[in-house]
Amino acid sequence: MYQSKALIFHIKSLWFIFCLSSLASVSFAQSYQLADVRFDWNGKILNSPFAGGLVAPQFNAMDLDLDGYNDLVIFDRVGDIVITYLFDVEKETYIYAPEYASILPTLLKWVIIRDYNNDGVSDIFTGSVVGSFAAISCYKGSIINDKYEFELLAKDGEDLELLYYESPDGRKEIYNSIIDKPEILDLDNDGDVDIISFNPSGSKVDFYQNMTVEQGADFDEMRFEKTNDCYGGFQESGLNETILLSPSPGDCYTELTGEPLTEFRHAGSCITAFDQEGDGDYDLLIGDLTSNKIAVLTNGGTADIPWMNAVDYNFPIETTTADMPVYLAAYVLDVNQDGNNDVIISPNGESNVANVNNVWYYKNSTNSGYDLDFVKSDFLKDEMLDLGSFASARFVDVNGDGLADIVAGTRGEFSNNSQMNGRLIYFENVGTQETPAYSLVDFDFADYNQFSAESVEFAPSFGDLDGDNDIDMVVGDAAGYIYYSENIAGEGNPLDFANPIYQYFNIRPGQYAKPAIFDVNADGLADLVIGERNGNSFNGKLGSLNYYQNIGTDGDPIFDNDLTMAPNTPTLGEVLIKGSGDSEARSCPVFYETVDSLWLFSGSKSGKLHMYTNIKNNIEGKFDTVSANLGGVYEGNLTTIDVADIDMDGYLEMLVANERGGLAIHDTDIVSNPEFVNSVEIHSEQKRLIYPNPVVSILNVELDRRSTVSIFSSVSQLLITKQLEEGLQRLKVDQLQPGIYTLVIENNIYSHTQVFVKQ
Repeated sequence: MYQSKALIFHIKSLWFIFCLSSLASVSFAQSYQLADVRFDWNGKILNSPFAGGLVAPQFNAMDLDLDGYNDLVIFDRVGDIVITYLFDVEKETYIYAPEYASILPTLLKWVIIRDYNNDGVSDIFTGSVVGSFAAISCYKGSIINDKYEFELLAKDGEDLELLYYESPDGRKEIYNSIIDKPEILDLDNDGDVDIISFNPSGSKVDFYQNMTVEQGADFDEMRFEKTNDCYGGFQESGLNETILLSPSPGDCYTELTGEPLTEFRHAGSCITAFDQEGDGDYDLLIGDLTSNKIAVLTNGGTADIPWMNAVDYNFPIETTTADMPVYLAAYVLDVNQDGNNDVIISPNGESNVANVNNVWYYKNSTNSGYDLDFVKSDFLKDEMLDLGSFASARFVDVNGDGLADIVAGTRGEFSNNSQMNGRLIYFENVGTQETPAYSLVDFDFADYNQFSAESVEFAPSFGDLDGDNDIDMVVGDAAGYIYYSENIAGEGNPLDFANPIYQYFNIRPGQYAKPAIFDVNADGLADLVIGERNGNSFNGKLGSLNYYQNIGTDGDPIFDNDLTMAPNTPTLGEVLIKGSGDSEARSCPVFYETVDSLWLFSGSKSGKLHMYTNIKNNIEGKFDTVSANLGGVYEGNLTTIDVADIDMDGYLEMLVANERGGLAIHDTDIVSNPEFVNSVEIHSEQKRLIYPNPVVSILNVELDRRSTVSIFSSVSQLLITKQLEEGLQRLKVDQLQPGIYTLVIENNIYSHTQVFVKQ
């Protein structure tokens, strides 16, 4: 978002300014809530725009609000994020309810919700949250004072917070690869939950039988033994998704030589049990890392002696077969709450998987087995903003109407030829100053899709780079280079860009460049600050922001790409956007200036949002951390952030984009600059010297000395700036769109700000 040297946060009225003046500028609530902002996509108003995106979603049923109806808990392994929906009984649909995500504990890589101890309360199984990566953790659920509480399960009171089984060699961890999905269900129909998972070889399935009932123990204990290392008698090929079947029940597949199949194959398999025929034993659905489909294995045996004696690689057989890249998983749950378990199929991989039309919903029309009908390929996704993968978004007034629009970059949609379809996407603000609303206008803004074959993961930024008082665009990409798109429209006009210059000044600080345009050293020339993948060490300092000073002139920006040559530096402000457990930084800076202060915001690899101050006149010093987890907001990994007061309520909103391709707007308690109240009080006589208000074409400004007069849009975009002499001056504003604007008068004595309305 564009910031000027005299950037002012906007508000609705001077009365509101005085009301806010008693508040701290930033009080930081524990958790910022989602804003109520309407989005439409190709004419369809989205019911839950900020729920997305979904890349590798896993689906479970759970009564989140304790109303007697199962709701949806979606866990996306991309970012290890929980997304919660409540079931609306009257409307027979799901309502996005992000507030319920906070009741769930730390979850990693996969989630299965079951009631393992038969107490009527959901318990949660997940990837190991302690110790070994290839293990299983379990949280025991309870309801206390009508609220869920979860306790990480420890065996027999010992400090063993994983699931174990008893073997002749002693206690061992139940194995499950971090990229696999096991099944946890009462597979032998004895009343306690068992576990099946692919063993370390990746070819066979181990059966961990729960012996709680057999041993007369309490259900809380879950006493496991590994009673079968070739469950169902089948094996997966070491080369592809081929499944090899045993010729008889109780045996394991062997090669013609009589020897077992070589026990080595690729990792990456998902297993789901379901009773497709309603005959009381469980058949299996298998997803494989090498396949675009789900295989169904039919159990010709019993619950006690399972024997998978038939396989079909095109599940479901009777309707549209699930087919998308790559490595799919199936989830069995009653989606429409009609008493029949339905099926959802989606990817389980974290990269190179389908990221659009990737949640396939099949409705089951029978309560005895499964009779599936394909419903849609975009279940829930058709109601959310999902731009593909690796979104990055900024507020900017594209059409010059004074409202904050949104331009988002994305790596795009994954396709069968392993190519992403990167682009910039433009959402126009079709609302009002007080009630923003967004509509998709351009799915290839500024024609950047033409570069997607050689450049992906576009990250836009906006500002007046060349000093001609209009808004230019600089775009970073995954390779670490930047594009410069000069705005040739002129001051106050809708943005119109010249052909972009790629590898601008050969600037390349590191991979995944995310630029910001801002005059950091306050010399009147816009500089570049670029975030990147890594943290840097330079001259005894650590940081992840790369500063390139503009050494050109107004109208002719020039940059030296050597970060080791001062005043350039790869460690601006010693801002290291990297937590102790983060492998990367993925910094993405945004500057925002008030009358007295300058703030810096950034997203991160971990998804946490950062805020810094003590930036003015401190270009060689260390910036102060205001927050390393701003507002408690978590939208998943690889977030970017932008801020603006888009609804003119006196508080900033945050625009957060994430790795899964989603966008979300959060309200904040960061107050729109009360610091300039003092200047309004001191120079209040100026208020009556700006007229008429509202104005149609000519705004009269009476000045008591030579001053710079500037007009800003609601997103602090500089639209007009002029040097005016003392006396009555007439400003033409007929080129401005109807709306609310801020006029700023600056001279060597004072700075005065006033809001006016253009009719």
